[in-house]
Amino acid sequence: MGSHFPGRGTLIEETFLRGVTAGRIEERASLVLRLLEKRHIPTPASIRERISSCHDPVTLLHWVDEALTVSSAEDLFDRFPEGLKSES
Repeated sequence: MGSHFPGRGTLIEETFLRGVTAGRIEERASLVLRLLEKRHIPTPASIRERISSCHDPVTLLHWVDEALTVSSAEDLFDRFPEGLKSES
């Protein structure tokens, strides 16, 4: 990911970019939980923790998509496209 951050290529820029990535990951996890909540799908604490502790942006994006159609929170983890590894 390129940027025009002052001091490009420095430790400061790398730290900044890690923070941006962490923020995006947190937003995706929150979105999964919000979609389940808005669809009135019960989400046990263990599943909330699994979603919140996931740090893989690809898995989280998949869960966002699944949260739109699943009938239970457990169903989020049932189907993974080929090449996508489930985050435990």
